[in-house]
Amino acid sequence: MSDGLIQTCREFWNAAFADGSTARPTFDITAATDNPTPAIIAGTNQRYAALTFGDGATMYARRILRLPEDLYLAGGLSARLLWNTPATSGNARWTIETAFAVPGDALDPAFNTADAVVTAANAGASRLITSEFASLDLTGAAVGALLFLRIGRTPGHASDTLGNTADLIGVELTYQRRVVLPQ
Repeated sequence: MSDGLIQTCREFWNAAFADGSTARPTFDITAATDNPTPAIIAGTNQRYAALTFGDGATMYARRILRLPEDLYLAGGLSARLLWNTPATSGNARWTIETAFAVPGDALDPAFNTADAVVTAANAGASRLITSEFASLDLTGAAVGALLFLRIGRTPGHASDTLGNTADLIGVELTYQRRVVLPQ
């Protein structure tokens, strides 16, 4: 077998889904005090669900996934948040924290230092906005490990000037895998 090729992979998760007239999260929001609220957003033509991050306190959504066995760790992990807001000015500060567990580890790993991005609102209300995290912290990462993601909005931070809610529509994670070619 040769060393093969490197393939870029993307996984996308909706932050929430509509169950009839009720929005349900696809992320874990079970913590007692820091949860975004699942919401249904209805336009003239489209209806979708999102997680609404308020403007009063830091809130988090969490997700756990298993890293693939053929993950190319040197390629890193990046993430893109897709969101919108009724605000037409100001900035939102988003964070992503990572933690990892391999077989034999406790399933309560400490999170690495948060990666943060600040993204401006669109001039038009409720327009699609993306926030790009070019490189997530891989401290403790291993092929096949569980990845614990914690996505937050920190409206109390000086750089978050949105002054309004932010609706997380989805998250895209990008990573690379080794593709082994037969000889």
